[in-house]
Amino acid sequence: MKKLLSALAFAAIAFSSVTSHALLIEPFIGYGMGDYEGDDTTGLEYGGRLGFTLAVVDIGGEFAKGDFDADRDTGGDLNLETTDMGLFIAIEFPILLRAYATYFLSSEAKPGTGTKMEGDGGYRLGVGFTGLPFLSINLEQTLRKWDEQGSSSISEDMSMTMLSISLPLP
Repeated sequence: MKKLLSALAFAAIAFSSVTSHALLIEPFIGYGMGDYEGDDTTGLEYGGRLGFTLAVVDIGGEFAKGDFDADRDTGGDLNLETTDMGLFIAIEFPILLRAYATYFLSSEAKPGTGTKMEGDGGYRLGVGFTGLPFLSINLEQTLRKWDEQGSSSISEDMSMTMLSISLPLP
């Protein structure tokens, strides 16, 4: 995945001298449902992307915050506050669709009153309908992975399917 993102970023930069480019600012908000360690999880996520539009390719950085509740069979609900930072690439298709991928360089989650979990890796894949002016309606699949909690090694992940709206401003 890193090699693909690097190759696409290099190609976009190499061709930028013969194409138009502009600053991209894209705030987003979405509602997701999924799974955290076998428990049904729902919640809200918001954030933004900042980068450049190079012809039909967008590249840049993404920052997202989330507030999710895992419905546990024992012990009541568990609240997870997440923070993700990563690199994204998006491709605008002429058929009112936009596809994008984000690789998380850093992902953190604070479970209720517990110790913060940290990790790198994880991704977001999405497709958006861009037929409305200045608005994109997106369907996304996100996977977060955490491998440290305090000084302990762990192996936990959260998989989410999310419906979001974004406002890509070139």
